[in-house]
Amino acid sequence: MYLVKKIIIIFIALCLNSCSNVNKNKIELANNILSTKDKHLIDKMVIDKRMVFLGEPDHWIKEKGNYQLAIIKYLASKGFNIIANERSHLDSKYIDSYIQTGDKKFLKRCGECGYKDKKWPKRSIKGTLAASTNIQREYIRRMRKNDHFFFDALNTINKSNELTYVGYDVDKVADILFDYLEPLSSRLSKSKNHNCQRISKLAQRSSNGNLVEESNNLKKVKALLNKCISKDIFSEDEKQKFKKVFNQTYESIKFAEVAFNNPSNQELMSAYTEREFTMYRIMNELLSDVRNKVIILGHNAHLSFDEKEYRRISKIKDKTIEVPNWKTLGSFLRNNYRSEILSIWMLAFEGTHSAPFCQNNIPCKFSSPLDSIESKLNKDNYTGLIPVSLITKRYGKKLLWRENGINTVTGNLEKCTDLIFYSKKNTGF
Repeated sequence: MYLVKKIIIIFIALCLNSCSNVNKNKIELANNILSTKDKHLIDKMVIDKRMVFLGEPDHWIKEKGNYQLAIIKYLASKGFNIIANERSHLDSKYIDSYIQTGDKKFLKRCGECGYKDKKWPKRSIKGTLAASTNIQREYIRRMRKNDHFFFDALNTINKSNELTYVGYDVDKVADILFDYLEPLSSRLSKSKNHNCQRISKLAQRSSNGNLVEESNNLKKVKALLNKCISKDIFSEDEKQKFKKVFNQTYESIKFAEVAFNNPSNQELMSAYTEREFTMYRIMNELLSDVRNKVIILGHNAHLSFDEKEYRRISKIKDKTIEVPNWKTLGSFLRNNYRSEILSIWMLAFEGTHSAPFCQNNIPCKFSSPLDSIESKLNKDNYTGLIPVSLITKRYGKKLLWRENGINTVTGNLEKCTDLIFYSKKNTGF
């Protein structure tokens, strides 16, 4: 019996060591993505910058993580200390705790990583992120695996650098928000102030997960906040914490109310604009500390310097039209911190992605249009980091590029970003 136990322990240890070595090998592979020439180009362009954008054509590709990790590690060695990702703001606190400690119990509480509490009400998602049950299940399985590799790598990088991980997006898992808000709002029920008592009743999740009901209740809370004098319940620090958690909850529920309920295109664009204001608010707070040097991860659409130059191509009644982007986080930051940003976008010629809205199977295939910048770069055998000024000089200022598998975008690339990290092929996670 003792011998059997010993063999089992040795086997588990070997498996753990093997898994660890696999992750280390993947991380080393990511480290080797940047050539010496690429590093010299970053060195030249990152001087006096407080922000580096790392854009992506799709969220759902493996190589995106490798490209990001390679540049994150390099920038961390040069004093960049914040990783701001296009993920849920409050939910990402669990991810940061994992990166700081390596304790997987924190990832098991992360809603965007797949956590669902049995006490949460069942919510119906009919709109933007709706997909069949099988596709959602497969997407979550693949996303978890990809996420864990990425967070493991950040945990490894963090051991030699002081990094903080922050999500700057609205929170997509509504019940995570109420998990943060309820312990604070419920305390207000003991206040002697009538308005505080009302807030306590209104700032609760609905019993059936009704986003419209929650949004209406939180709108009433917003009107009551300045009338709630809660010195008998909250210290000043606690009051500020409550306001921050409430603001994130209110803005996130408003977005979910629209995006998850079959919105019209006009409603969706309005919701995306409000979502972008949440991103501005969080990033401004980060940048208010002059010690912070931020690496911002996100979709190219959000990080465009000039939303008017990021124009989606749509077909309406057999007519091809160019549709302007919403006001972007990138354009807002560019207008307010013009000289402090270096922007690097990733583009790829062909491959697959693993979006939750893949119609039939994950991963979904994509290819770039023949007249796109990716096709031109592929034909001329470019790879790695390329200055956008060189691209526009060679191919013209108004260019076409791919977004989200099937969509295309057109505009003056020089007014959108500084550098392109180009790869021939991407694969869905």
